[in-house]
Amino acid sequence: MLARRSGQIVTVASIAGLIAPPTYSIYSATKFAVRGFSEALRREVGPRGVSVSLVSPGAVRDTEWAAGAGIARQSGITTPGWLALSSEQVADAIVGVIRRPRAEIVMPWPLAVAALVNGLAPGLVDALITQAFTRRERP
Repeated sequence: MLARRSGQIVTVASIAGLIAPPTYSIYSATKFAVRGFSEALRREVGPRGVSVSLVSPGAVRDTEWAAGAGIARQSGITTPGWLALSSEQVADAIVGVIRRPRAEIVMPWPLAVAALVNGLAPGLVDALITQAFTRRERP
């Protein structure tokens, strides 16, 4: 790609690489790493003609992760159906970013807004997450 001065790399991380939920610290750390790698690589090879895009989906309902790899929550909180993605939606986003390169896609869009709020006001998001998750799961 560098020799041709063209090409595209697409990496897939997770919303957990932007907003780290409680009890998912190791998972989130790996997704933050993918995000950092993609960002640095984009800045490294972009000027040499190679595009690097990152796709960060939220919950994907028809995957092994959704089927039970997550943490059992005492609170009963799950991703609402209207917010969960299908694997086809994620695949379509990947095809879309190949057709029209962009630095990053966060999907679905409400999570992109949540990630923006988390970046601007992390204390607010801490309070919301603590209320929604942590306090409900402690006896």
